[in-house]
Amino acid sequence: MLKKFKQDFQLKGKVIKGLGNGSTQAFATINLDPAIWPAKLERGIYAAWVFVGGQRYLGALFFGPRVVIDEETDVLEIHLLDFTGNIYGQEIAFSVEDYIRPVRPFTSFADLKQQIAADIAEVRQRLTD
Repeated sequence: MLKKFKQDFQLKGKVIKGLGNGSTQAFATINLDPAIWPAKLERGIYAAWVFVGGQRYLGALFFGPRVVIDEETDVLEIHLLDFTGNIYGQEIAFSVEDYIRPVRPFTSFADLKQQIAADIAEVRQRLTD
């Protein structure tokens, strides 16, 4: 059973440069300082609303280590659905809306891409129904 919740706050952070792996794997992300992540929220994938330049976008948010590349350090990154553009250095706001799943290992980028596509579909379903 997945954990559903609604947050009554927004988080803000400046978009920073990441490794660039997301854009080479068809799912570009914005990266934020993971220190802004509330300690009460666990690692995993979340559905989020992201506010950029006065517009609101759906977001598939990831907080945790990128185990597919053997990282142990937590990262905070969000794939903005239906967004194109470069917003490095800009401050954005986002609200964490729904927990999708925990962090889990993948043996290949192909397996990870397949799961990301499923996660994005789940974000769309949860925040647009």
